Parts: sequence; C-alpha cells; structure tokens
Amino acid sequence: MTETTTLKTLLITDENITAAADIIKTGGLVAVPTETVYGLAANGLDAAAVERIYTVKNRPETNRITLLISGMADAE
Repeated sequence: MTETTTLKTLLITDENITAAADIIKTGGLVAVPTETVYGLAANGLDAAAVERIYTVKNRPETNRITLLISGMADAE
C-alpha cells in the first residue's frame, strides 16, 4: 500500500526546525527548499530512510544520491 502525505510550506522557526529534525531522527523524510529545487532530507546513516528516498523518487540505486556531512571528521 502506498503511503501519501500532504506537504505544506512552513516558516523557518525554531519550532518547525525542531519538528523537521524529529522527523529525520525517526527515519522520516523532509522536503527542503534549495536555491533551485526541493530536495529530500533523511538520516544518511539510516538504511531504511535512504531506501525510502530511492522509493519516493522512483530512482534506481545505480543513480546515487548526495550525502551531506558537516566536516571531514564525518567522512573518516
């Protein structure tokens, strides 16, 4: 069964940032605006969340996604 969610644009507030972080921490996905498009954010260390991105985007696993880190220490 396909799960659907209604998206809404929220103001950038401490409360909304905390809510988005909580969604990511529990394995959920958050749509995040960039300068040109919306991206999907998830916990990159949560295999199920990463798989969910591929599923939602109907993207083959051979078409890799970007992993953002806060610094070189995270890459080591």
